[in-house]
Amino acid sequence: MIGTLTDDLVLVHPAVSDRAALLRLMAEHAHRAGRVHDTFADAVVEREGRFPTGLPTAVPSAIPHTDAGHVVSAGAVVALLAEPVTFVEMGSSDREVAARLVVMLLVQDPDQQVTALGEVIAALQDPALADRLATVEHPGDLVRALRPEGAVGPA
Repeated sequence: MIGTLTDDLVLVHPAVSDRAALLRLMAEHAHRAGRVHDTFADAVVEREGRFPTGLPTAVPSAIPHTDAGHVVSAGAVVALLAEPVTFVEMGSSDREVAARLVVMLLVQDPDQQVTALGEVIAALQDPALADRLATVEHPGDLVRALRPEGAVGPA
C-alpha cells in the first residue's frame, strides 16, 4: 500500500479542526480519485469511533480504515499534519494519541487487511521516519519519505 502511494492521495499540513473533519477530508480525496464509494466517509468515521486506530509510534500515527464494501480500489490516503489531531489509541477506550501522521487504508479485499496493517505499522516503526518527515513540504516529498528503502514507483 505504501509502495504504491501517489501524490493525489497525499495531504501535507491540511487545515482541520478535529479527527472527524480530517477523516472526511481524506475520504473526500479518495472519493474524488474514484477509489471509494460515497458511503466510505461515514463508515470510516463511525468505525474509528468504535475501533480506535491511534498508534503511539515514534511519529504518533493513526491507521483508520473500514469495511471493504466501501472501497472501489485498494490503496491509501496519507496526511501529514502540522498540528496533531487526537485519536484514541488502538486497543484502548481512553488513551489518546496526538497523531501527526494518518494513513487511511483503502482495503478492497478483507483477506488483505492484516497484511496492509502490518506493512503500514512496519513503515511507521522506521527509526529514520521522523527525520524524513521533518523535511516534507509537498505531496511528492511525503510519498518519498514513506516509500520503503529501495522501492520504485511514481513519486
